[in-house]
Amino acid sequence: MHVTYAKCNLPLAAVIACMATLAQPCSAQDVAITGAEAGPEAPAVPDYVIPDFHGIFIDTKPSLDSRYVSVRLGLEVIGDWTGFNQDDTSIAQVGVQQDQFELRSAGLDIEGELGARRWIHYKVGIQYNGFNTNGGKALDVTDFAFTFDVDKWRTRVKFGQIKENFSYEVVGNTAKLPQNERTMSPFSAPRNPGISVIHVIGPEQRMTVSYGIYKDQSESAGGSFGVAARVTALVWGAPGNGDAFLHLGASLLHSGSDSAAEYRARPGSNVADYYVDTGEIAVNGANHVGLEAQYSNVHGWAVLSEYVVARVDTANLGTRNMHGFYVIGSWVLTGESRPYDRTNGVVTRIVPKGRWGAPELFARYSFVDLNDGPIQGGRYDRYEIGLNWWATTQWKLGLVAGHVNLERYGVNGVTNSFLTRLQWVY
Repeated sequence: MHVTYAKCNLPLAAVIACMATLAQPCSAQDVAITGAEAGPEAPAVPDYVIPDFHGIFIDTKPSLDSRYVSVRLGLEVIGDWTGFNQDDTSIAQVGVQQDQFELRSAGLDIEGELGARRWIHYKVGIQYNGFNTNGGKALDVTDFAFTFDVDKWRTRVKFGQIKENFSYEVVGNTAKLPQNERTMSPFSAPRNPGISVIHVIGPEQRMTVSYGIYKDQSESAGGSFGVAARVTALVWGAPGNGDAFLHLGASLLHSGSDSAAEYRARPGSNVADYYVDTGEIAVNGANHVGLEAQYSNVHGWAVLSEYVVARVDTANLGTRNMHGFYVIGSWVLTGESRPYDRTNGVVTRIVPKGRWGAPELFARYSFVDLNDGPIQGGRYDRYEIGLNWWATTQWKLGLVAGHVNLERYGVNGVTNSFLTRLQWVY
């Protein structure tokens, strides 16, 4: 269900720090596994036509490495401009959508390792939302987490403000995927305080099993607890060798809320209004089930699909079902493919091999249906086609044209949009 970003819970963080010191230490080699979310780095930086910051202002990321602590800094800046064109029915449904610029993300990541053997990994993420047209606090703590490995069982345990183990789009990072915005956002929360465990299974690390318990910080949920679990498998292929591969996954999310829940979604743009919205529903809990599949071949082609259904136990309307899915196909014209992160069961970003970067064409169809019986949140389908230019290891330019059909209030409205994104991740 839709949940706003939770803020850092400092008392919880103190408990986390104390618990982490009791954990079993592991080898320095395993420390690298805890940082796998960042994805593989390019072995060498080509002489891109658009220069990276490597070799211009600084040669490496700002860092500190002492006997008991290491510190690395990362930056992310994403700016969007979105234009809209609506028919009269769409305007009557959701109002006029204003053409506008948005600083979609401006974040600072501070991460590193603690202890003489570097066996505790920590991450603090701070995001500035001062220019965010959708309001909210100007400064958010999006990540505050400690991770340590249990070497014997090839397991990672993570505490703090973390991502839930549900939905490929949430576990992954949209700054690294073809799509610019999530479709499954009505059914999952990006981050909440909690504890998660991730097992990497098999000598070739072809499977992951993860599970966790989280505190829902949304106002409608009333601070209830939920549990989530996800299983992934590399059915065939060897991505590390550049081979084609097939990834399959399934996930489950149970919300323990006994007060209220709200499902809502924007159609592919963060500056758009909520096109579908159930409003607050009195509930006695909800179960979400997700299925995911990805195929990628050696010539830059890839297909990714995800389906989520929410079975909501309402207080007075019985069990109601809502669902959504998307299918996205992409083609990197220069042949690069996304590396596969075996420790999290997701792909990472395109690393261009040539001077002119890597252009990627993609198309996506997505559908969200929040209607069932007396609950009429609306439904929409969206068609989009886009171009991503992964200019360097840091810069990306994205252009996306979208067409949305919204069925709500007994009528059908049409919105066309065009999004331009400039992204710098360092």
